Amino acid sequence: MAIFSATVKVINVESAVVVYSADYSSSESSESCLDSGSPVRASLELMSLAQEKVLENIMRDILPYNLLLRIVLMEDTDGIKGGNFVDKFTSALEFAKKIDWIEAVNYGKIYMKKNQKVCRLITI
Repeated sequence: MAIFSATVKVINVESAVVVYSADYSSSESSESCLDSGSPVRASLELMSLAQEKVLENIMRDILPYNLLLRIVLMEDTDGIKGGNFVDKFTSALEFAKKIDWIEAVNYGKIYMKKNQKVCRLITI
């Protein structure tokens, strides 16, 4: 048997006030009969399953929606002050022009589906 528990707190960093707090817990167990032919699950696997359930519940409560953002890239250095910043921006712009953004977004969506428990915070 494996039991996993976690407490989540969301804190407003400006006021140091806890705006959300919740306790989450999940347990997993495994049983097997001698004649069933299937072994009892390993405790590490049971712990992993319990953790996944807790993370799914946390994400459902805290991050229930995906947010789509539209970003407009600057295409020139107008309004940028300082030669060092202009050089950095120009280099970044050259790099951005080389990227196939549709492919990058599609890859990001596939990666997020495969790794939801880690990547739910990342929105493309």
